[in-house]
Amino acid sequence: MVPSVAHGGAQPQTFCPPGESPRFVFGFADLKEYIGEPMGDAVTCEFPDPNGTGDVHQRTSTGLAFWRKSTNAPAFTTGWEHWGQTPTGWAYWTGSNIDPPSVLPPLTASAPTPIELSEAEIAARAAPSVVQVLTG
Repeated sequence: MVPSVAHGGAQPQTFCPPGESPRFVFGFADLKEYIGEPMGDAVTCEFPDPNGTGDVHQRTSTGLAFWRKSTNAPAFTTGWEHWGQTPTGWAYWTGSNIDPPSVLPPLTASAPTPIELSEAEIAARAAPSVVQVLTG
C-alpha cells in the first residue's frame, strides 16, 4: 500500500481542490463499482503520478487506484492483488507486476457454477480425489 503524503507532520495531503473531499469519479468510480469492497474508500482525490509518467493516481484505504496513460485504462492494486480494465474486459491477477499479463481471460461478474457429478461419475474417475468442473 502507498503511504499518504504529509507535510511537516501535518494532516496527510488529499490533493483535493478547496471545498472537495476524496471520492471516486469517472473511471475510478467504474472501477470501484466493479471491484467493490476490496478497493476500500477514497482517501485522496486524483493526482498526477509524482514520477512524471502522465499516469493519474488515487490512494484508497486498501491500496492505489491508477489510470495508465499508456493503456488509457484504470486499475487498482493492493500491492499484490490487481484489478483492471483490459481490451478483453475486466481482469484480476496477482503478483508484483502492475500491468496485466498479456494473455488473461476476462473476469466475469459472477462466480462460476459448479457442475454436480453423480456418484457413478465420481467413482469412474481414476484420480484419488474428486474434481469439480467449473463453468463460467
